[in-house]
Amino acid sequence: MEQTNTKITYLYTDACNYKTWGEAIIQGTLTLNQLTPYMIDTEFFIPKDIGLPDLQPHPRAEDDHDLHTFEELEITEDKPTINLNAETLLINFQKARVGEWREY
Repeated sequence: MEQTNTKITYLYTDACNYKTWGEAIIQGTLTLNQLTPYMIDTEFFIPKDIGLPDLQPHPRAEDDHDLHTFEELEITEDKPTINLNAETLLINFQKARVGEWREY
């Protein structure tokens, strides 16, 4: 039997509405409802603060910022693509919220 994991699809949109999507599969299961209470305005997060790769371009332009959003979290039997599990990601969200999220 395959292990159940979570496929995270997330989005970066700059001030000019240019979009970049990213995807990561983490070990274990997690739902958006578990993360929402710890997000910025229940919608945004900063990937660097929680262990996901940032999606904004480098070097950054004046229209770039740190905020990202989730498109979807879905259960999958696909193998993890990053070294991060559901429990650690939830803890990282909780710590970021307590630390008031660090924008760079």
